[in-house]
Amino acid sequence: MNETAGEPRLILLADPDRQSAEALQKALGEKGYSIIVARDGSKALEMSILNLPDLVLFDQRCPLIGPQKFDQIIRNNPRTENIPVIIIGRPEMEFEFRKTFREGFIARPYSLPQFLEQVDAFFRRIDAATALKVGNRLFEGDLAQMGIPDLVQVFALNRRTGVLSLTGQGIEGRIHLSGGEVVNAETHGASGEKAFFRLLAATKGRFSFDPGAEGVKHTISAGTDNLLMEGARQLDEYRRAAIEIPREHGRFHVSTKIESSYRLEGLHPVTEEVLSVVELNPTLQELLNSTSATDFETLRALKALLDRDIVEFKPAVMSSEVRAAAGAPEYEPLLRRAEIDRFKAFIRERLFNRFRTVRPKVLVLSPRGNMLKSFVRRLKSVEEFSLLERPAALRLGFGTIGKLALDHEFALSVLLVPSERQNRPILNTMSAGAVCGIFLSTGAAVEIADTMSLTTAGHSPILRSVPILHVVAPGSDLDSKGSQEVSAFIETGETRGTPARFDLGKPGEVRALLQRLLLASGGAKTQA
Repeated sequence: MNETAGEPRLILLADPDRQSAEALQKALGEKGYSIIVARDGSKALEMSILNLPDLVLFDQRCPLIGPQKFDQIIRNNPRTENIPVIIIGRPEMEFEFRKTFREGFIARPYSLPQFLEQVDAFFRRIDAATALKVGNRLFEGDLAQMGIPDLVQVFALNRRTGVLSLTGQGIEGRIHLSGGEVVNAETHGASGEKAFFRLLAATKGRFSFDPGAEGVKHTISAGTDNLLMEGARQLDEYRRAAIEIPREHGRFHVSTKIESSYRLEGLHPVTEEVLSVVELNPTLQELLNSTSATDFETLRALKALLDRDIVEFKPAVMSSEVRAAAGAPEYEPLLRRAEIDRFKAFIRERLFNRFRTVRPKVLVLSPRGNMLKSFVRRLKSVEEFSLLERPAALRLGFGTIGKLALDHEFALSVLLVPSERQNRPILNTMSAGAVCGIFLSTGAAVEIADTMSLTTAGHSPILRSVPILHVVAPGSDLDSKGSQEVSAFIETGETRGTPARFDLGKPGEVRALLQRLLLASGGAKTQA
């Protein structure tokens, strides 16, 4: 083989197609390689024995001797056993050929720049392998010049033991090898195959290989070749799946319409794990780090839960500057700065004097428990509203469910409170600190009358003095996924606003309802 310093590397190109062979010969020659061409497998075998090329590029279409037979013959000949072979073939044959031809596979059709880069990458691996043979010394470089798959293949071919450390742009991790086999990997809280597959995505940064004793627990048992192929598959699938996952800042959470008693029923183990940890790890990165499954498996399970409306995504509330930097669309705040200041003044001057230890509250009441859960689900479309993790109030029918943040330092607690007559003592106690309320009912006259009585006849003196938003659904519930028109008006003491219609199936309409209510609170005037 051509090992003299300064001499161009010799490549044997076995390709029966004259036109493609000439194009490759010209392009490789311009890159500084020396090229010889064979039109069939028999001629390629003869030229390999006579010329000992540094690399054989063997097209699968070659007649007389196919790629497997060609490889078998040169491997059994001491003179040619170390000649590397890269196969050019149909994409569907890649998995089969990579089992035998570990030097590489180039799928056809290919772009010429991509083809040349793969040849260059192969020789970079050869140079790295040569450097490793010098002895037990630190080996380092740039990932842009030599990727992690290539590095791992080099270590495997040379049966090296040591630690490959990776640092740089958004990446920090280690891959442990023993006798050329990957036995463990670690990065950002992940380990094993999960960490290894994640590290394969890194293309920028620095690497260094420190040879020596392994001294680490073996968490990976798959062979290196199978590990690299599976990693390439998962990385490709992950990138495709990631397109369908919400990309803006925000949090995932279990839908309130899913009862805890059947959350985990009949689910795939990975899907079950994702569902069990999503409430405590609501951002995408936290979720990926918290599961034992690989990133692709976790993402696939998350996508399935989103498609079935078991898990929902809520965008984060961001300042104008952050939204602009993230490319997020602008939105109208629930209250403007002057309105928030007026609200705070009301809290300080009137409410704080009476309830010094109570956070300002928004009360949500209904004679129908299913309407409470349905309305909470609608509330989650409002960016400023955040639901508590696993709020017991949704199960019990009363208690704090979350908060409504009007700015970074001012938030209102949102509570469900019981409206049944026998629970009026609880209502009076929980009303302390209320600045406004929301009553939910259906069109049945008896329910409306019962709901109205909550703010009259002295049942709740506190509620008589704050704005109450009455939301009346024409049907039996608010549970429709599509259009849901309601009639709404605001009542404060003896004053009742003009009813207006809203469609709660549209997130913007839910915001509009809250804006009308908040403007009626804290001394602000409303046009309801």
